[in-house]
Amino acid sequence: PQQWIAAAEIAEDIAAPPSATDFWDQGESSSEEEDDPQGGSDVNIYKPLRFKNNGAYDVTVLPASYTPDSSVVAVGMSNASTVVFRDSSPTAYLDLPMGTYTFCYYWDLGTDIDNDGYVDYAHKNTGSVTLSEASPAKVISAQVVTLNPGNMNNPNGKCGENVTPPSGNALSLTTAELSNQGQHTYSVSGYYGEETFEPEIESYSFKFTVDGVCVIDEDGEDCLGKTAPNVYSDNDDTITFTESGWVSEGYLEFYDGVSYPYKFTGTLIQ
Repeated sequence: PQQWIAAAEIAEDIAAPPSATDFWDQGESSSEEEDDPQGGSDVNIYKPLRFKNNGAYDVTVLPASYTPDSSVVAVGMSNASTVVFRDSSPTAYLDLPMGTYTFCYYWDLGTDIDNDGYVDYAHKNTGSVTLSEASPAKVISAQVVTLNPGNMNNPNGKCGENVTPPSGNALSLTTAELSNQGQHTYSVSGYYGEETFEPEIESYSFKFTVDGVCVIDEDGEDCLGKTAPNVYSDNDDTITFTESGWVSEGYLEFYDGVSYPYKFTGTLIQ
């Protein structure tokens, strides 16, 4: 019957998924209704703002400060954020209440620049950006904020962290300790009981603290106290640092319950 065909066509229209081009076919800016303390309600107008990344790293960007437009009704700073990939067209955007903003963006530097055993982050702030009634309401024509992440010799952490880089050799580490601080690759060889081990390439990270050193590898973290310059130990193990690597020795308990002596030498590769 004709009415069944018409009903089917209506159902098909309802179920039809949005087109991939909908991003560039955005309608007018969105709005959000707020309660008016005097009764009734007002409408806050949201405007899109696009971001372009001209730097060397992917970044996460988020509002750092916000001064509402005079027409905005009792709204705090948005906690929205978005990832902006490097060398990409400005498709990343945020939909925000009208007003004046600054933005913070941060990125993973991918290296341990300060040799503390952890990958470092850096951040920057943008200049002021204003979204007003005159700002474009469609994403395709929205204002673009350009971001420029780059290398930093003194990483300052993610947004809001403001990490203060250590000045010089704050822990008064020896040359041998400084040579091994952070993550390095070593050629490791030695013996355990009566078994000898040929050199193998292994990666270790050494994090020196006021109290000692923490050794970090694929199995986890083990911390030892300082007993002398370049020498750290706990009840069973002692590690001595040299400018070319380290020597670790002590006793390890075998599955039969007997402890056997061991000694391994790690020679710095990089």
